[in-house]
Amino acid sequence: WNVSLGWLCRHLFEQYEYTLDKDFLKNEAYPIMKGAAEFFLDILTEDKDGYLIICPSTSPENSFIYEGQKCSIAATATMSMAIVKELFKNCIKSCEIIGCDAEFADELKRKLERIYPYKIGSNGQLLEWDEEYQEADPNHRHISHLYGLHPASEITLEETPELALVC
Repeated sequence: WNVSLGWLCRHLFEQYEYTLDKDFLKNEAYPIMKGAAEFFLDILTEDKDGYLIICPSTSPENSFIYEGQKCSIAATATMSMAIVKELFKNCIKSCEIIGCDAEFADELKRKLERIYPYKIGSNGQLLEWDEEYQEADPNHRHISHLYGLHPASEITLEETPELALVC
């Protein structure tokens, strides 16, 4: 899965947040996180509206109907974009904490402004993919598109109440 490395990097930053070990952040976590962020910078592509997306993308364990066929790959997926946003923000925080890579952090900030936003569907739900597709299994149990709510903290009552209330 092309965004799994971003998800794994969240654990590195959590380790730093738990221990506040700046040596760990500087020498172990941040170099790996930076490598993952560089990978995402390389594969981000601009969509028809000028947003940056991971394309193609999938939402783990779920599918939708497209032109009468069951599909699981779309132009982008909410979980993919949430992981990229979180990684970029954690890299920026890391640069500030350890006092390094200011230019790289600035590049991540510029890209974050263009990352595909969260979208609300016609039924008031957080969309899982780039468009509101018909669900292949409307009773599907998974909630990976809520990654921005948990485990990440991209969606909060304080910062994004319009999203938090639909989650």
